[in-house]
This record gives sequence, C-alpha cells and structure tokens, in this order.
Amino acid sequence: MRTPRQLKLIHYYFLEQEDASFGFGTHSTLWTNLEIHRCAVRTERRLNGRFKGLLEAGSTISISAQTKVDFLHRTFSDFLATKRMREELESWASQELNVYTAISRALIAESKFIDRHSCPDTIKLAIELSIRGAVETGNTNDCYQVIDQAESESERTRARHSRCGLSCYILRFATSAGHANYLKHRVHRGGVALDLNRILKHAIVCLVDSDENYNFCLPSAVSPCSNNSHRGRLSPSSHEASGNVPLPSLVTVLFELGADPNAIVDGTSSWTALVGEMIELMDGKQKEQCFAVLQTFLVKGADVNTAAEQWKVLIDRMDAGLEDSIRNSERFFRCLFSHGLDPNATIHGTTLTKDFLRMLVRTSPHLKGISRDIQHRLLGEFLRCGADVSMVYMDVSSHGWFQNVCQELKHQTSLILLSARVEQYRIFLEHGLDPNMNTRRNVSIWKGFLYAIEDGIKRKR
Repeated sequence: MRTPRQLKLIHYYFLEQEDASFGFGTHSTLWTNLEIHRCAVRTERRLNGRFKGLLEAGSTISISAQTKVDFLHRTFSDFLATKRMREELESWASQELNVYTAISRALIAESKFIDRHSCPDTIKLAIELSIRGAVETGNTNDCYQVIDQAESESERTRARHSRCGLSCYILRFATSAGHANYLKHRVHRGGVALDLNRILKHAIVCLVDSDENYNFCLPSAVSPCSNNSHRGRLSPSSHEASGNVPLPSLVTVLFELGADPNAIVDGTSSWTALVGEMIELMDGKQKEQCFAVLQTFLVKGADVNTAAEQWKVLIDRMDAGLEDSIRNSERFFRCLFSHGLDPNATIHGTTLTKDFLRMLVRTSPHLKGISRDIQHRLLGEFLRCGADVSMVYMDVSSHGWFQNVCQELKHQTSLILLSARVEQYRIFLEHGLDPNMNTRRNVSIWKGFLYAIEDGIKRKR
C-alpha cells in the first residue's frame, strides 16, 4: 500500500526474512540463477497461500526475481485505502516494523545479491525510503545502516572518485533528502579516515558520473502501471534544495567537524571554488541557497580578499541593467564588506572601486528608477567601507568618472542622466570628496565642471 513503485517477487523474499537486516553483514555476492529462481518460486507460492490471489505475481507463466507483484483488482486496493481499513491495518502491524525501512533494506539486498549493476535510482530510492522511515520512527540508526550499505554499493559499482574516504555522491544525496548528520555518523563510525577538506571541496564542485544526478525518486519515482492504484499516495517529502549549489546543511556540518574553508585541495581552496560556482548560479532559483552558503563560509573565516578577482564579476554583471541582478549584487557586496572585503583591493592593475565607478559611467545612461537607486545605495556602501574617493578624478582614462561627466556636460546630456550624475556627485561629497582638489591636469574638480558647462554653452550657440 505504501510502496512508491511495484515491488518484485525478490523484494517480498527479502521482506519476509526473520533477520530484518538480512545480508547487511555479508559482502556483495551475486547469487546463481538457480538460487534466484528458487527464491522467486518459493515466494510466489507463499504469496498465493497467504493472500488467496488478492495479491499476485504479474505473470504465472514465467516466474523470475523480476516478476512484478500487484493487487488482483483496483477495487481491493481502494478498499484497503479507506480510513477505517488503514486504521485496522495499522493496529495489526507490528510496532517494530516500519514499511519504508523494510522496503529500503530489500532494495539494498537486491543490489547486493540479485542485480549487481543496479541503476543509481535504486540506491537513491533506498536512501529516501530509509529517511522516511527514520522520520516516522525517530530512529536514525536503521536509516544510517541503509545509507552505509548504499554507499558501499555505490563504491562497488562506481570506482571511488577521490581520496575523500567516502562516496561524496551518496553523502550529498542523503543530505539533500534531509540527513546531513549522516556525515557525523560516518566520522564517529571509524574505519577509513575521512578527508573533511576534500569532502568540502567536492560538496561544492559536485563531482558526479554521467549517469548520476541529484534528482529525487520520491514521489516522482512512482511507476505508472495498470493496477497500481496506490500510486501517488506518498506525501511529498521536504527535501533540501539541491541542483549544483552546495547544500547549506552539509557545509555547516563539515565546518562543525573541523573543515577549513581556506585549505588548499588539488590546487585551490574550497572558498575559491565556491565563489566561482556561486557567481554563476546566484541569480537562479537557488539564489537563497547560494547566499546561505556564502554567509556560512564567511562566518567560519573564509578569506574574503583572496577572491577579489571574482568579486569584480559581481560588478561587471550589473552592466545588463536587470533589477534583480543589481539587487542581488548589492546584497552580496554588503555581506562581503561586513566580513572585511577591501574595496581598494588591486586586481590586474585596477581596483574594485575603480571598476565600480567605471560601471557607473557605462550603465547610468540606460538605468532608471529602482535599478539606479540600488546602484547609488551600493555606491554609498563602497564609500562607507573605505573606497578611495579620489579615484573619481584619479582615473584619467576616457572611462574615468570625472573625465566622462565633463564630456557629458560639454555635449549637453539629457536631464535624466544629468540628475543621476548630480546624485552621484552628492554621494561623493558626503564621503569626503574635495571639489577644490586639483586633478592630474592641474584643474580643480569644480573648475573642471564649470569649464565643461561653458564649452557646452558655446557649442550650442
């Protein structure tokens, strides 16, 4: 009644074993075809004897371990699904039995002894079901036992991808489904030493094989079939957002266990890797997840200034003029400044401040309303956090703010753009810009503006 997909005869064979964790203490060994067939035939007979045909194998002609089992008729499953019958069935069921946990164990046993090349979805489904069992019973021991077995099966069928000491793929998937604390269990379990810094790095770069993904099997794994009337009865799980963004709960647990955000792994730190991944994804559906991970890294001591080159990208992406993108950049910069980002950090001959001012020059002509207001707020934030206000006039290139504004005044720019420049100039003055300071051309800022206005008036004549 509670299975997300039709079970096979071999699943029922494992479910009826007296040892609930049947096969968990032995190595994966493929049973012979004869052994498997005997188990299937024996199970089919027992189903017929117990359920009198109400629950039957899909085919009585060719019995095998893969033969599906289902209700004889949909009306019977509908009857069992009524509130009265569900309560009756629950009262009969053993308190020690949890359906989800039992099915997850059967799936693992199938992978170990029957189908030794099972697809990743089978392993994932076992993990999800075991987690649901833990939610119902409050017992994580059985859940972690299943995940341990799933990890072993994953490593057996897919070569260990690194020197982490565990399967990062299984760990990440278990975390996505709500059990980041499985990592604590693995650390305390002993055995192979875990490289927490390497696990942290792989939690960010998300290494997976071509046939693996982090999509959940429940409830989407419910298979459409003719008599599967119990399809869809599973309530949706509360999974943590996944995709390519690192999982906040996993990152938190790794730091609790002692991972270092600045440790170098394979040539780069986890922090550097995170910044590169995050900037690519920060405007997507998982932007809140991105921001949560960023904050966690910063709180744990990530060196914010080692990634200064990447923060330049936060400025460049504002060129598109999209309000959400600009707002998101502002939020990220505020967070970065609060953790010590230097706005005057040098990047390939320029600074963040110089690059930001040049971005203002480029975008002000086409930005309006809220987007422009956000930019001006961010300008104030840069200056409050120590940005070198002299860069307004020290950048003597055609991209410099002072040089560009003088050209705009000479060519009688639009009133809308002029109002934006006036607002920017006001912000500069509030943060220490001296209008009487001489520029590199030995003309004060104020006189430079007056000369530009005068030239503009002459041109108009």
